[in-house]
Amino acid sequence: MSGSRWTATAWIGATWGGWLLGFGFIIAFALISDVIGLSGTQSFVGLGMGAGVGLVQARLVRRRLLPAFAPWFWSCVIGITAPFLIIDILRIVGVGLPYSLQAAVAAGGLLTGVLQARILEKRFHGAGSWIVASAAGWILAAGTSAISDWMFQTKRLSGIVGALLYLGAMLAGGPLLGLVTSVALARMLQREPAV
Repeated sequence: MSGSRWTATAWIGATWGGWLLGFGFIIAFALISDVIGLSGTQSFVGLGMGAGVGLVQARLVRRRLLPAFAPWFWSCVIGITAPFLIIDILRIVGVGLPYSLQAAVAAGGLLTGVLQARILEKRFHGAGSWIVASAAGWILAAGTSAISDWMFQTKRLSGIVGALLYLGAMLAGGPLLGLVTSVALARMLQREPAV
């Protein structure tokens, strides 16, 4: 749990691993939602990505920063899923709110940041900077999905090169999220080294 063992590379790698796991969860949850008759809902997107990133980050948080596996995991799941769930509920009750992946992820990143800053306050003073870092990181990560969607919809690239660029853009979200949030964690650790 020593902060001196924390590295930005480990954090970025864990976040990217969680991002990749999140895609697997999204696919699994999408299949389950179709089977149980909830096709067309978007909550599984937030649930899958929140669970993937939260699970892998929480393991690193517990080992290297503070003993908070479950709170970190659930803050990510709840924070990222809540905006998607709100959109789904509003759609069900007839409120025509247009769906925007980027807006939902931005709101989820902000909520996740608020919840995780409360956890980080147990170890660091001034953990409020985490809120901004989390929101910015999730917004950039969602931006990679927007780029991928744009490439797909406009058919800018085709063939194997197009497929690889599309996939690369999608997968770049995890490292971007990890990079932005690693800067905030590094600054907190500089102010308050390992205990």
